[in-house]
Amino acid sequence: MSLDRTGACENAGMSRVPTSWSPIVLLVLGGCLGRGASSTVQRPQPVAAQDGVVRIADASRAFIGVETVTGEKSDSQVTAPARVEFKDGAVFPLGVPLSGRVASVHVGTGDRVGRGDPLVTLDCPEAASIRASIESARANQREAEANLDRQVRMLDEGVGVARDRLAAETRVSDLRAQLTSLEAQAAFIGSGTGTQV
Repeated sequence: MSLDRTGACENAGMSRVPTSWSPIVLLVLGGCLGRGASSTVQRPQPVAAQDGVVRIADASRAFIGVETVTGEKSDSQVTAPARVEFKDGAVFPLGVPLSGRVASVHVGTGDRVGRGDPLVTLDCPEAASIRASIESARANQREAEANLDRQVRMLDEGVGVARDRLAAETRVSDLRAQLTSLEAQAAFIGSGTGTQV
């Protein structure tokens, strides 16, 4: 094995490498000098890269050629294995509030969507149950409020009992809390009627 003045590595089965291939020459030169080189050959110092700047030892500069290259447009194509993924932050996991079947899809792959845009319509039997419960709770609340008004009037006229008025107030408070909870559930499943979510 020997080195010539152009920086090419010559071995029994190797051909000369032009110095214009400086990155390749550094790798080949490192390989040539690393394997079986005699102690009389001066080994170049390794290439050091710090802060994005490549620094080459003075001993290695004699074996490196530098040329300026420019980009050229070409019609050639490169076929390579690849995997296409969505950009980080451009994908958001979705969950559904209720189980059901997909009735219709409103967007396609790659469509831009914003907050509140409908993506799919689901057919969920539980949605109809929640919406019916709200109507039932509203009717119960109206009845309890009417009963409370009657108990207050009776107590004002002296024919009522304070205990009955207190029971009517408690019932109204309970039904208001129940209605608030059901309305929150209905808001969570979104707008729609019947089983549609």
